[in-house]
Amino acid sequence: MSTIELESIVGAVRVGQSRVGVSEIKYVPMFVASYVAEVQVGRLREELGKDGIGFMTLDEVLREVFRDIDGWKEAQVRRGLRKTTGITLSESLWLLNLID
Repeated sequence: MSTIELESIVGAVRVGQSRVGVSEIKYVPMFVASYVAEVQVGRLREELGKDGIGFMTLDEVLREVFRDIDGWKEAQVRRGLRKTTGITLSESLWLLNLID
């Protein structure tokens, strides 16, 4: 790992819920690389995985964010809260609005 420049590490959160509310919160360490050569991605996932650290490229993170936003919009339509998926997120989610 000494030859690899760590650019950002974020923690993903997994929340277990029960009828009463949040019952368990588990933080999962995640390394997000803004740039990495394609040939190194597999090796990095493997090496970081040995220490229980997840690895994603920035491209993968953004694709996941886009999928989640699209899924939220579709769920709004399915629930009858909106008629189309041409909706925007709440103003408080300004950074996600920029991405969307």
